[in-house]
Parts: sequence; structure tokens; C-alpha cells
Amino acid sequence: MDIAYMKMAQSNLETAKRILAEDPLWKWVLLHPTTYSYLKNVIRECEGFLKAVEGPIKEKERMHEVRRF
Repeated sequence: MDIAYMKMAQSNLETAKRILAEDPLWKWVLLHPTTYSYLKNVIRECEGFLKAVEGPIKEKERMHEVRRF
């Protein structure tokens, strides 16, 4: 379950960064300030989530590898 959420967060993060990269920053801030703010929040939340789950998921994967041997 955590891995599915992690993949979804990674996808959302990549999409938000790609959308912001399509146009110059000044255009986003002046013409679409609400959308810009929303996308920045998506990026911040996704990065925070990925950092929070990265450690436990790596630990699970490591324990799974140890159990196989």
C-alpha cells in the first residue's frame, strides 16, 4: 500500500514540476497565481511525503531481502 502511494506521489510531483516548467515563472505568478500556489503546495506535500515514507520502505525492502536468504 505504501508503495502505491509513493508511486502516486512521485507521479504527481513529476507532473507538477513539468507543468511549471512549461511556462516562465513570471507568467505563472502574474497570470495564474492561484494555480501556481496550488502546484507549489503539491510539490511541497509530495516531496515531504516521499521523504517520510522513503526510510520505512527501504527498511521493509532490506528486511525482505534478508528473509529471502
